[in-house]
Amino acid sequence: RARVAEALAVPAFHEVRLFQGERELADGAEVEVTLQAVVMASPGRILDEMERIDLVADDAKKIPICQRYAEGRAALLTLAQELSAMRGLTVAECAKISQILRNPLLGQSFFPEDRPVSQAVIFHLARAFSTCSSLEVCIENLTKDYLRENVPILWCNYVDMFAYIASHLGVDALPKVLRMRLAAASTCALDVYDDEVEMGIVQCRMCCGLHALSVFGDSSHEPQLMELMNSGIAEMA
Repeated sequence: RARVAEALAVPAFHEVRLFQGERELADGAEVEVTLQAVVMASPGRILDEMERIDLVADDAKKIPICQRYAEGRAALLTLAQELSAMRGLTVAECAKISQILRNPLLGQSFFPEDRPVSQAVIFHLARAFSTCSSLEVCIENLTKDYLRENVPILWCNYVDMFAYIASHLGVDALPKVLRMRLAAASTCALDVYDDEVEMGIVQCRMCCGLHALSVFGDSSHEPQLMELMNSGIAEMA
């Protein structure tokens, strides 16, 4: 009681009296408190589990790499679907989503059959991301991660992520500088088809360009990009 009186700066000739309901509490009296325990899904735990799923962890099992890719992606998709139903993610949880986009299991090659599961995972991640309690900060952080990314095969993941965020919130939810960069991605592939550039990087840039094209780019470039893509696949066959 004395601590409460001090905290409240009680004026002269006044006193503090404590009540629980209608019962006045004497000094040293026990206070009855009723708590309600609620069991609920934890976005943080789901994201932690997603971060633990990778190819390296399965090396000791001697499982063929194609099987490891399939099993790993399936596990990521199951967890992403759980996360998709959650709302109000924190900035720290959204930062984990950005790291998950760099998981090699989600790397999208230029072969169409490799993409659907990875894109489904990213779709669900974007849905949860779009409910972040500090969305502007999280999108800014995600943009910085994308602009710093130097692994070409992962560019598509970020482009897909932004495209799905735009589908949930509208394109205007993305910073103008990012929208300009993504629109440019649909044409940058046309400038890198060079013998001196590693074929894999060229293919990744064209794949990224086609991804960006669907939401942010000029559809008039699509035939030329597709022609380059098909000629690149023919060279590698």
